[in-house]
Amino acid sequence: MLRIFSRSRKACARIPAVYVQTRTCSASSSASEQRNIVSLDEFEKYFQRCLPPQSKEHNIAVAFSGGPDSTCLLYLLKQLSNTAKAQHPCNVTAVTIDHGLQTASSQMTMKCASIAESLQVRHVILRIPWGVEPFPPVPSKGSSFEKLAREARYHLLLSALKKESISTIAFGHHADDQVETALLRISRGSTEAGVAGMKARRLWGMGFGSTPENLGWAGQDGMSRWIIRPLLHFPKERLVATCHKAGLDFVVDKTNFQPDIALRNRIRHHLGDASSTDLAEGTKALLDMATRVASSESGAGREHGSRQTDCSPSLAQLRTAVESISDFVEKVSYEGKVQSS
Repeated sequence: MLRIFSRSRKACARIPAVYVQTRTCSASSSASEQRNIVSLDEFEKYFQRCLPPQSKEHNIAVAFSGGPDSTCLLYLLKQLSNTAKAQHPCNVTAVTIDHGLQTASSQMTMKCASIAESLQVRHVILRIPWGVEPFPPVPSKGSSFEKLAREARYHLLLSALKKESISTIAFGHHADDQVETALLRISRGSTEAGVAGMKARRLWGMGFGSTPENLGWAGQDGMSRWIIRPLLHFPKERLVATCHKAGLDFVVDKTNFQPDIALRNRIRHHLGDASSTDLAEGTKALLDMATRVASSESGAGREHGSRQTDCSPSLAQLRTAVESISDFVEKVSYEGKVQSS
């Protein structure tokens, strides 16, 4: 496994109290934000690419945390549904999972309800019943904390899809999330297939475990449902700008930025610090991998490749690197399917 942090890593500053901040956005925004917003036409293009094959689904769910990413996604999907085109979803349902793991959890959930109501979107709230099978007791902070919280969240999201008779759920993951995922997977020794990041569209799948009593089990229900991520092409700053332009409130969960909670948080912390060199090993590995991919296709490395490894690459360069690896993996996967058919 490659250690993505350089040996000179300084101790991360601890963010004191855990709290949820509500950001109220004015409809007036700066000229740069005006240029940065995600237009409905642009969103529609990527949304159409994400739709399940031969989909005639007119209902879609959104995994809604109230943050700027899922708020932007909910807003754009609602706007799209209002255009009344045949290929667009007619009904959008926001699904919020209350983890109940912090004192501000209820406050955040109520804010989600308020945002959904302002957008005239149906809203479903599900609270994780820790200690009630198949859910384990409330997890303590440690190596399995994030994993258990994610499994519990996905378990309830799937139950919501079944109850609402919806086969597709959209997540608000974006281009910066892809960079974090790539660096996280590099630290675990992943090859290009893993470093390519999250897929814009995938089957939910059978899950894991062997029986319905397992928290991660989805079974046949997971084989008829899809996860889509229409925002993977867009950096977070554009999603925030879109929220600002639309005058949308959103929630900022400070635990997402506490570097001592999870490795992903540490990566996010250092990516947000332009002067930090603590991710040097990981970013070099990422850029080298992108260069190899580019060389295998064209015989020459791209600009984001090895020439840039002597200094700290920009987040934009890292986004481009991950996107090129993702495109390569998707192309290889498609060609493999064609040859085997």
